[in-house]
Amino acid sequence: VTAEYIEQQLTALADEVTVSDVFVMKLRHVQHLARRIRARPKHGGRCASATPIELLRTLNPTPAVCGESRPVATEFIRTQEVFDRGFYGGAPGFFSWT
Repeated sequence: VTAEYIEQQLTALADEVTVSDVFVMKLRHVQHLARRIRARPKHGGRCASATPIELLRTLNPTPAVCGESRPVATEFIRTQEVFDRGFYGGAPGFFSWT
């Protein structure tokens, strides 16, 4: 769902969008299912002149962060949470070194 959402958002801004097959990204303590997504901005289009922050605002929050449908899920989160997520997925959980 998240890769499809990102592809859809980028298609409005780019001439060419490619999405790789799913692969396992192995990190030190965890593994993630991932895809590589690449886009070539439309010449003279909104993406070609967009700043990185504008692109982040276009893509975020993704369904992985706030759910789907984005407008309904975003409004629900805003009314139920007491903090502003900004570009982040939410407040961190409990941390302990013991």
